Amino acid sequence: MKKSQDNSLLTVKFIGSYVEDDLFLGFPTKKEVSLTSYEEAKNILSELKTISGGSIIANMYGYGEGGINGYKLNGNNKLTGAHGNKKSLESFIDFTNNESIKTFFNFNPVTFAEDSKGYSISKDAAVNVIDISAVVKQFNYSNGSERKKSAGGVSSVMVSRKLLPQSVNEAVEIADKFSITGMSFDTLGNYCYSDYESEVENAYYPLKTLMGADVEKIVGDISAKSKTVMLDGAFSYAAAAADIVTGSPANSAKFLSFDEEVPLYQIVFQGTKAISTSAINMAVNHRKQFLKAIETGSGLSFTVLANYNNDLRKQYMRGLNTAVYSDVKAEIEQYVSESKDFLNKVAGSAIKSHSYIAKDVTRTVFENGVSVVVNYSEQDFVSTDYGTVKALGFVAR
Repeated sequence: MKKSQDNSLLTVKFIGSYVEDDLFLGFPTKKEVSLTSYEEAKNILSELKTISGGSIIANMYGYGEGGINGYKLNGNNKLTGAHGNKKSLESFIDFTNNESIKTFFNFNPVTFAEDSKGYSISKDAAVNVIDISAVVKQFNYSNGSERKKSAGGVSSVMVSRKLLPQSVNEAVEIADKFSITGMSFDTLGNYCYSDYESEVENAYYPLKTLMGADVEKIVGDISAKSKTVMLDGAFSYAAAAADIVTGSPANSAKFLSFDEEVPLYQIVFQGTKAISTSAINMAVNHRKQFLKAIETGSGLSFTVLANYNNDLRKQYMRGLNTAVYSDVKAEIEQYVSESKDFLNKVAGSAIKSHSYIAKDVTRTVFENGVSVVVNYSEQDFVSTDYGTVKALGFVAR
């Protein structure tokens, strides 16, 4: 890998819109509802730029048709809807360019639940070994049961592997239309699938293990078109090809009691590309998620929306009740203030070494000589070299 980006202090994922059930003359229908309009995103970014000192990334998620529900491929090749029209989109892009805010628009070129512009579920989907469309279902996190449509579940198909480059290229054409240079592809980085279509000439499509070669080429082609590529929650091969990696895993399931977790992604990628962990405000323990960013030198990450209503409880995307910007702003200010001096120092520096110096206490040394001790325990830790490291705190030098 070649060095492509330094970490930004703050990465913010904006949630654009969603689809809720509605009635029209007594008949069930659906309507798209804005969660964060382009105008609201501008206002929030103005405040966050001041808070972060300008070191900020904006990830625009759910701004295609259908929003976060993602019924259609690439949001049906649209970036307008309940969250704003063409004029408001152009105004937002002009604003972020003038303010030098790195901005990425997220596209889903892989899965779709309804016929989309130029793509049919029955004709353009990847097929399984018995030659029928391979269906992607959603499941409840709590008990593993299938999430029914009545509870916000969506059954999708995956685009044919031979059409994947074409699908991504059409998203690039949308970006070109609005002079967008930052592109984000979550599903491209975290879906790995076979395709048993009998007409496919390339025999390797049934082997999902070669998905990495496809993604590497696709990302390379996007980069060659003067685009910066962000991938969220990406598999290792996809992360290696991207410029910016968000939602990088930093926690293990801790099933093995004799093992300790190691921040492998950050050890590998820190210093070569911009990297951030999963959103602090969406984590079970906000403080420990913040400390993961400190331990690894990763950028801080938050997910925000401007408006919330109770219908969002039916959505498959969890934790949106914790993402209301008016509630999250103070927490962003607190964590940015506490960490900005340290994170700015190590933003472009690789991790030289990582170790446990006591139970629940880690030490990370960066190539530029800066080091940090992080104490995940509930008790203060006294170190000969670093002094007292408070419970759930850190000391850098």
